[in-house]
Parts: sequence; C-alpha cells; structure tokens
Amino acid sequence: MNNHNKIVIKENMNSKSSDKKYIKAGIGYTFANYFIKGLSFITLPIYVRLMSTADYGNFNTYVAYESMLSVVLGLALHASLKNAKIRYSSKIEFSSYMAACVQMGVISTAAIMVLANIIYPMLAGILDLTRLVFNLLLIQSYAAALLTLYNSYVSLEYKYKSYFAVSLVNAVSTTAISIFLITTWFSDDRYIGRVIGNAVPAIIIGMCIVACFLCGTKSGLKFDAEKWRFGLTFSVPLIFHGVSQVILNQFDRIMIKSMTGAENAGVYSFAYNIYNLVFVTSTSLQNVWGPWFYEKMVEKKYDLIRKRGNSFAFGMMLFIAAVLLVSPELVGILGTKDYASSVFYIAPLVVSGYFAFLYNLPAQIEYYYEKTNYIAGGTCAAAILNIILNYFGIKYFGSIAAAYTTLIIYLIYFLIHYCLAVKIHGQQIFDLMKLIVYSGALVVVAVLSLFLKGQIVVRWCAVLILCVLGILWADKEFKVFSVLKKRAK
Repeated sequence: MNNHNKIVIKENMNSKSSDKKYIKAGIGYTFANYFIKGLSFITLPIYVRLMSTADYGNFNTYVAYESMLSVVLGLALHASLKNAKIRYSSKIEFSSYMAACVQMGVISTAAIMVLANIIYPMLAGILDLTRLVFNLLLIQSYAAALLTLYNSYVSLEYKYKSYFAVSLVNAVSTTAISIFLITTWFSDDRYIGRVIGNAVPAIIIGMCIVACFLCGTKSGLKFDAEKWRFGLTFSVPLIFHGVSQVILNQFDRIMIKSMTGAENAGVYSFAYNIYNLVFVTSTSLQNVWGPWFYEKMVEKKYDLIRKRGNSFAFGMMLFIAAVLLVSPELVGILGTKDYASSVFYIAPLVVSGYFAFLYNLPAQIEYYYEKTNYIAGGTCAAAILNIILNYFGIKYFGSIAAAYTTLIIYLIYFLIHYCLAVKIHGQQIFDLMKLIVYSGALVVVAVLSLFLKGQIVVRWCAVLILCVLGILWADKEFKVFSVLKKRAK
C-alpha cells in the first residue's frame, strides 16, 4: 500500500471518529436539554395556575430584559470561544483566555451597575421595576452571561455531561425556590417571588464560575492585553447582534405589555413555551454543529458540510411539523382556559423558529471568518424592522400580529445572513433550493394544523407518519441506533 492510500485511510478514520464524537455529543446535548426543558413543561401548569396572567406576563417581561442585558454585561464574549480555541490551541493558553473573558465581564458589569443606579430615577418609570428588582436584574443578567460562557466552553470539548450537570442544578433549584417563595413569603406578590426564585440559583452558579476561572487557574488574576484586545475586537460588534437577537425573540412581549396590557403578554408568553420545544432542539444541535463545522471548514470539506447541513434542515422540518400538529393538545394540557387563545399564536411562532434554526447554518461562516461586523449589521437591520412591524401590527391588529411579524422577520433574517455568508465565502456551501422546499412544506403543515384543529385523529395519524420518517432519517444519516447500542453495552 503506497503512502497516499495510507494517508487517505487515516483521514477517513479520523473523519469517522470525529463524526462519532459529534453524533454522541449531539444525542447527549439533546437528551440533556429535553430533560431540563421537561422540568419546565412539568412545572408550567403549576406556574400558570399559581400566577395570574398579569403576573405571568410581568415575569416574562423581566426575562426579556434579562436576556438583553446578559449580552451587554457579558460583552458577547461566549461567541469568540470557537475562534479563540484555534488561536490559543494549548490548554494553558485557552484557560488563560477564559480567565480574561471573566475579567472583562466582571469589570464591565461593575461599571454598568454604578452608572445604571445613578440614572435609575429616569429608568424607573420606563422599566416599571423597583430598585431592588432592578439591581437583582443586573446581577442575574451577568450570571446568565457567565452560564452561557461556561456552556460554550464545555461544548467545544463535547463535554455534554458537564453541561447537563450545571444546567440541571440550575433548573431544579430555580423551580424549587420559585414555587416555595410563591406559595409562602410572596403569596401576595407572586411575580416578585418568581423573580427572586429565578435569580438566586443563577447568581450562585455564576459566582462559582468566576471562582473556577479566576482562582482555579494560575493566570486567572493576571492581565493579558493581547487576549483582551482579541476578545473585545471579536465580540463587541456581537453585542449589537446579541441584543438584536433578543429583540427578535423577546421584545414583542415588552411591546405587547406596553401597548395592550400584561394579560395579553402572558398569553403570548405561554405560546412561546411551545416554541421553546423548537428552541431546545435547535440549541442542542448548535452545541455540536458549531465545533464540528469549524473542524470541517479547516479541512475544507465543504461537500460534507453541505450534506450535514441539509440533513439537519430536513430533520428539523419533520420535528417542527410534528410539534405544529400536536399543539392544540399541548395547550390543553399545559394551560388553563385563560390561555386557550394561545393556539393561534403557535403556528407562526413555531415556523419562525425554523427560520431561526436555518440562520445558524450560514451564520457559522460569518463567525468562522471573524466577520462579526457583518453579523451585527444584518441582525440589527432585522431587529429594527421587527420593532417597526410590531408597532404597527399590534396597534392595528392586536397582539396576534406580533406572532406573524416574528415569522416574516425571521425569514428575512435568514435570507440576509445567507447572502452575507455567500459574499464572505465566495460561493454557496448550503443548498438554498432544498432549504426553500423544506420551509414551504412546513408552512403548508402550519396552515393545515389550524384548519385541522378539531380533527384530532387526522392530526395524530399524520404525527405518527412523521415519527416513522424521522426515525428512518436519523438512522440513515447519523446511525443513531448504532451509537445508542454501543452506549447501552
């Protein structure tokens, strides 16, 4: 056997090994996320019965603020880790970069908290938050940024067990403390009890992460100007991107509360819990897609990237179609009669989740080439358009319009970043025509799900067919059953 053949065989073995690791991690992340999100779904009926729709809307508005602030306070540094892993390839250097990220976040948070408290009197009327809740919001927001940073760190090593452990502790403790506070000390102010119960575990976990990276490494307290410069140069444009993403995801709730009342915001937020099924699945895939994508881009395996990207898109289409078809039952099980109207929000919201998933395919190209200014520009444009459409839509058609403007915006969002990715890379990596076909099929299913809302037998027969197709697809593309069998042995 000549040397060339030996090299080819070795490369194929390495590729198969990488794919196995990637599939194993993908199954692990998906299981972990569904287990944790399962806790949220189990407790959702409890919360909607313990809290009024107004309290539920107020809490979800608080969560929207927290999502935006976590990007600002954390400086979006989590987004730089994949590139930093290539730049600082040794374990010591990468640990040093993690410490630098924590240093930057702690200093930025301290500075913003001082400034925010000075101008609090001007913000109080706008945000409708007491000073105590306002400061709790700031601290929790940075704790959330730290958790995102940590999860990004462990995902680079495919350490889904560490990811699962930390996320599980956060989810269980949040649930236990929140329910305790709502039913005891804050029974007359349940919104505040839910806020405190949500914040305390995140803050404690955040403190542990700070201690781990600052005190647990030799370089934790050292200042490294070069790493600060790289982190800030890469990530600062992504602050605008991150905030814009939150506007796309959450700002509609703030606008609905402001324009139509907390009750409507509560119903809309309830519908978003069904959307979260899509979000959890998408996040699980992203945790492994990003690192795997970087590996294959370095190796210039564009055909393999295209194949896997198309496979992901098809699989997600099947999954989201099933969610759409069972949504009336999910609303009936999880909610009360006060939330019955949320079923009409679900179809456009869930389909928008598909375009949000598709965005991550071309976006990785922008990240890989470190074109963060392109990412920020495209997302900011979509966010501004989202605010404009939401304002006029909610004003003239009510809160239901926000669901449809979300769908329109995410379609535009995906197309903007797809065009930017083609411009940056110089050619198409993903098959746009297939993605359009999958999207069109999903829109048809969404329309049918509304017309067949009362036809439970027809819908569930369709779900059964989709499940069979999904199982066959998963085994054909990723040999999922083979991996599970090996894990079981």
